[in-house]
Amino acid sequence: MLDITLTEEGTKDFAKITSDAIGKSLAIAANEIVFSAPMISMAITNGKLQISGNFSAASLTDLEAIISYGILNGELRDFHPNGKLKSARNFENGEEKGSWKEYDENGKLVKVHKR
Repeated sequence: MLDITLTEEGTKDFAKITSDAIGKSLAIAANEIVFSAPMISMAITNGKLQISGNFSAASLTDLEAIISYGILNGELRDFHPNGKLKSARNFENGEEKGSWKEYDENGKLVKVHKR
């Protein structure tokens, strides 16, 4: 679970967004990649929210970095539901750089995607 506290301006914006989107998903994305899409269960008007789900510690850390900073530097790892590595992508200054790797459900490298 990830606890988030918004700024005063963010609280106002998020209250409007969530009031209009109850029962819908809100995508959390960077560089056109969706990292999570939690369901909005109620209007969030106090600036405090939680994102919960079946996250590994590493993917939760990545999600926190995306929400906190909006730009990711370093390696972003995505994991299969069983906790094994699913993919690894490198970012510099918010831009995806170099090739990225894809892994099967056992964590075995299956493909290197070239850019």
